[in-house]
Amino acid sequence: MSGTSMSTPHVAGAWAVLRSAFPNGQFDQMEQALKQTGTSLTRVNSGITVPKIQVSSAIDNLNGKDRRIFNNVVSSSARGLGQSFLRFFNNSASAGTVTVTLHDSASGTTLGTWTSPSIPPQASPQIAVQTIEMQAVPAPGQTIISTSRLYYNVEVASTFVGYMQHVLWAQTGGVFSNLSSCASGFADDASTIPNLHASTILTYNSHVRIVNTGTTVDHAVLTFYDSGTGAQIGVWTGPDMAAGSSMDVTAAQFEQQIGALGLAVHNGLLQYSVKLSNLSGYVQHVLENTTVGAFVDMSSKCDMGVAPVAAN
Repeated sequence: MSGTSMSTPHVAGAWAVLRSAFPNGQFDQMEQALKQTGTSLTRVNSGITVPKIQVSSAIDNLNGKDRRIFNNVVSSSARGLGQSFLRFFNNSASAGTVTVTLHDSASGTTLGTWTSPSIPPQASPQIAVQTIEMQAVPAPGQTIISTSRLYYNVEVASTFVGYMQHVLWAQTGGVFSNLSSCASGFADDASTIPNLHASTILTYNSHVRIVNTGTTVDHAVLTFYDSGTGAQIGVWTGPDMAAGSSMDVTAAQFEQQIGALGLAVHNGLLQYSVKLSNLSGYVQHVLENTTVGAFVDMSSKCDMGVAPVAAN
């Protein structure tokens, strides 16, 4: 079943739902919400990409928030599998919050919700799932922590535009990994790194790989932010790079070259948020697990939030 004969009733039905939720909503705003939150699909043999309507996401958008889902997030009852953390990077100009809804992964049952403290711009807190479990408000008749529950499916609603990651620390094996999965694909932003490890996180050494994809000699400028407060704490200007070249710089080397970073680490900073500018290229965050002698790509992240469309 295909063609406009099938698409028309689906669009009409979606529009009816939105009109019911927002009786006075403006046409262009509601249309924009449907387009912004739709899942991109490319028509076979045409190269034409269109958004597949996601009605609930459009409604969330018009309400000023956005929802994303991570699957199979390890519970505190399954610590033998590792310890899960969620990271939320605020890439907007204003502080905001995220609300996490925990679902049982096997049944889909809603178990409870947790709302974060205010997250400043450029901040990227790393929250242990165990913390979310303990602080979450249970749904009626539900118990969140259960010895028989291995995984949650996690729904995240944000009031700001940014990124999120699901990372797993398997302490027994000494492995730290990025388990982020995004329904609409990973974020396109290859110039932002959330949660770069400071050198004080022993055995998990962060490397930043900088690539010049331009056609001329150029240099990178990296701005470092405190992942907890979002405060800018230093700027690193790299050496000239030939077109098509790359370089690898460790967190320890950044700290040695920028006095402010070394001071921040001395005062207990554990993670940075980093942004690249002044270069046609991209950055990659690679984590060196020295215990097992392996490198893990920590760059992948999911878009969190789209610019909300006010429904008048």
